[in-house]
Amino acid sequence: MLVAVTLFCLAAAPTSPKAERLDALDFDNGAILVSESSSYGSEVGGWSGWNLADGDPTLGWCSADGAPTGGTFVWDLDTVWQLDTFVVSTENVQEDGYPGISAKSVDLFVSERAGAAFTKVGSFQVGTLAKATFPLKG
Repeated sequence: MLVAVTLFCLAAAPTSPKAERLDALDFDNGAILVSESSSYGSEVGGWSGWNLADGDPTLGWCSADGAPTGGTFVWDLDTVWQLDTFVVSTENVQEDGYPGISAKSVDLFVSERAGAAFTKVGSFQVGTLAKATFPLKG
């Protein structure tokens, strides 16, 4: 299965009256991709999971040939974030050439520290060639 998706977890910077929106999963903001279930590309570039957090929404991820449906990614953030928005974009996938490759549902799990259990925040549905923004609570 092929899947292409760009993920953003947005948080407001706490020190600004008009808070700047920051992407918690962007490498420039300290995120590190710790693991991924499979990838068509084996390094930074290609169709690897690194593309989901490099700040370039035109690049995406693709599962390895023969990999089961869906993919799992774990990012380590450099600090504790208060996430208030989750954004899923399938705007740049290759639906015309590979019908059905877009993400349909994305589950978000969070953990406050390394080694702690993950808690499911929610399941989010996104359309084909679309960008969806979901508010997070708590």
